[in-house]
Amino acid sequence: MKPNTIIILHLALFLFTFSHTFPITGLFYFQDYSLSEIPSYIQTFDQTIILSKDEGVTFNITALSLVVNAFHQVQPGYKLFTELGYPKGSLTQSQLMDRLQTMEQALGDKIHGYYFTPEGCLYMYNNTASDGTLTRDNIKSVVDYIHSNLKKTCYWIPIEAAGGVLESYSFFWIFLAQDYIGFDYVTPQPHYMEINQSGDVLRPIGMNFIELVEFMRMSSKLGLGVQFEANQGVVGEKSDCGCVQKDLCMRRCANYWCAYQSAGVNIPVSYYFSTSIVYEQAVVDFLSKNPCPPTGFPVC
Repeated sequence: MKPNTIIILHLALFLFTFSHTFPITGLFYFQDYSLSEIPSYIQTFDQTIILSKDEGVTFNITALSLVVNAFHQVQPGYKLFTELGYPKGSLTQSQLMDRLQTMEQALGDKIHGYYFTPEGCLYMYNNTASDGTLTRDNIKSVVDYIHSNLKKTCYWIPIEAAGGVLESYSFFWIFLAQDYIGFDYVTPQPHYMEINQSGDVLRPIGMNFIELVEFMRMSSKLGLGVQFEANQGVVGEKSDCGCVQKDLCMRRCANYWCAYQSAGVNIPVSYYFSTSIVYEQAVVDFLSKNPCPPTGFPVC
């Protein structure tokens, strides 16, 4: 697979496939990213999701407007998506709608849809808001409103390994939540890049390449996508990729592409690359010079 065939879908996420079936989306953390990277985002991705680092705890419409308007200034009409939600799903339906209306009033003509939290699949399906209502009911109500009244797109990127026995292999919960709520795109996070998964009962030392391939095949069967990951470890900086040397971190991040190819699937992919598009570009450059081995690159 040639890197220039990759299509990106999400936050620092990528939707890649062999043809331009899905939109290419990048992920932009507005507390960390330099606004100088915005032209690169627009050039690389069809669309970008703008996120906070705390799943919506910090709701700063002033800071968010600054970033959205900076994208708009570079390319008016560029597709942007913003975060709507809160960790563990504790916001009520009224509070979610208040945030939605605040963003629509300030930025509605520049926002093409919303990215929902919580990321935890069990939180999304089973938790309750501060008023005792079910998180899934509150999110569904808002998603239905966005679809029916705003005609905009809704994304969710759930965590595959949320801890505990039931959540460790959590397609069951992801599928239940998606089937009930009805997001437009769902790209679960396998967290293959991190090998220390102490909270994952089934995979305490992380996922191997074969499991990553099977994860993608299961996502395909369920009509879901998958998230790829990369971070500063690919350029030799301290990270949580689980490997000491940067070349091993690079191989682990590149293996998402290799596993996708081995799985033989054609599904949406979100690509997370931490705090800079430079890390994504480094992986793409590596793949342009190093074809994927049939069983993936050897890693730590």
